[in-house]
Amino acid sequence: MKRRNFVSGVLKSAVLAGTAYGGGLFAESRSAHSLSILEGDLKISDEEFWEQVRNLYDLPPGLLYLNNGGCSATPASVFRAETHYRETARVAPSFYLWRSQYQERELARVALADFLSCSQEEIALLRSTTEALITVIQGLDLPEGSEILTTSMDYPTVVHSLQMYAKRRGWKLRTIDLQGPLGDQQAILQRIRERISPETRFMLISDVLYGTGERMPVRQICQMIAGTDILVAVDGAHTVGQFPVNLEEYGCHFFASSLHKWLSAPIGTGLLWVKKSQIRSLWPMYGPVEGEEDNIRKFEHLGTRPIASDLAIRSAIDLTLQIGTERKLARLQYLTRYWWDQICDLNGIEPMTHLESRDRYGAIAAFRCPQRKDLLLDHWLLQKKRQIITRMRDEKGIYFRVSPHIYTLPRDLDIFVKSVKEYLS
Repeated sequence: MKRRNFVSGVLKSAVLAGTAYGGGLFAESRSAHSLSILEGDLKISDEEFWEQVRNLYDLPPGLLYLNNGGCSATPASVFRAETHYRETARVAPSFYLWRSQYQERELARVALADFLSCSQEEIALLRSTTEALITVIQGLDLPEGSEILTTSMDYPTVVHSLQMYAKRRGWKLRTIDLQGPLGDQQAILQRIRERISPETRFMLISDVLYGTGERMPVRQICQMIAGTDILVAVDGAHTVGQFPVNLEEYGCHFFASSLHKWLSAPIGTGLLWVKKSQIRSLWPMYGPVEGEEDNIRKFEHLGTRPIASDLAIRSAIDLTLQIGTERKLARLQYLTRYWWDQICDLNGIEPMTHLESRDRYGAIAAFRCPQRKDLLLDHWLLQKKRQIITRMRDEKGIYFRVSPHIYTLPRDLDIFVKSVKEYLS
């Protein structure tokens, strides 16, 4: 085959793979893994359907993965999409990397904006929540002496970045102390209101607390400070793919999320939403490109790299849309209550997540065992002997964070519950 014909064929394949949301390779992924039981009133406990969902993932046998709050498995269809785009970049890099792939990324941007009910001109595709929030923090143009607010339950890496930039730029960092379970949200609002001062210029707040999975009253917080000079950045690492999202309704200025958690997109995919009016004033991580001062894409300049992971985001969105965002959330809440209701009365178990209101939790819940520190300190029962992977955290006392996903079945959680009961007995 002549070289010209070979390259032409590869590029034609790449273009056909991403000509429209739902076309080319994307359509092939859907047809290969269609979900047949979606008609009528599907019950959240209809295990025949959720068994189908599970089969979309290539899960290792013998391993019970309950740390999806860290990162989730990727469906086979999404992996195939990513592999296709990566292979296209491999065999025709010069043309594909600098021309075709960036046109195709716009399709991912459009799909994501539609999924999140916002403008595509406000979505930057980055690699994680951490990268997105640090992009915001380093890009703030705040004067020396400005007060920055965060909470004791925000993500440590991001808080450490706030501390570093506060030290470099002379900002005053204030921390609002919170304890899980949060309890009355009006009390939380009052506590935040009391910490706001005339010098407050920026606030970092989590939508879903990374450690306990409980939702913060973010919309009410944004409403409370509307009309002030305070900029608000929302850490939505655990929001997208778990909860239905309408970014236009949040009332914040910046929103960041990771897509490799609850959306099951490829590892290393995330987003930064910047309110249109704030794009010009926020400095990008790497030197601004002339003519892009008002362009959300100025935050995406990370040098020469393949962006196959970004292009496969559409396939992950499609799976969630097939299942239904409300149905997916209800299933995750069902799984949380399934395991928690079976261990909550065990001697020594203390909840760290408010599980009484369905609008306050999703797939993540946490508990501690103050009288059995050995259980948590060596993590022996779950990780080493039973191959049950949870997350152990040690902020403000050691505790377990448990986070199943839509590919987790009740029979998996039965193994977890049995293991906890055996050890605590």
